[in-house]
Amino acid sequence: MKIPDKINIAGKQIDVIIDNKYCNINNAYGRVEYDRCRIYLDDYKISGVHKDVIEETFIHECLHMINNILGQNDDEATNKRTSELLYQVIKQI
Repeated sequence: MKIPDKINIAGKQIDVIIDNKYCNINNAYGRVEYDRCRIYLDDYKISGVHKDVIEETFIHECLHMINNILGQNDDEATNKRTSELLYQVIKQI
């Protein structure tokens, strides 16, 4: 799976930034900044985290952004399960 530099969600351009330092500071593989329309992801080449983990995290953070745009409840546990299953589907394509 190729993680893009930018993605459009509901007409909003979201910048996807690979930033190992930012993720280390936030103790996360990924993070969303809703107000700045950004998704940050850890750099698996630097951190040593398996590429699959970062790809699934990308899906996870996209779901956070989607839920925010739709004004829906953004339950972390549900988002995690959904992103794991959606990633399984995407990997088969």
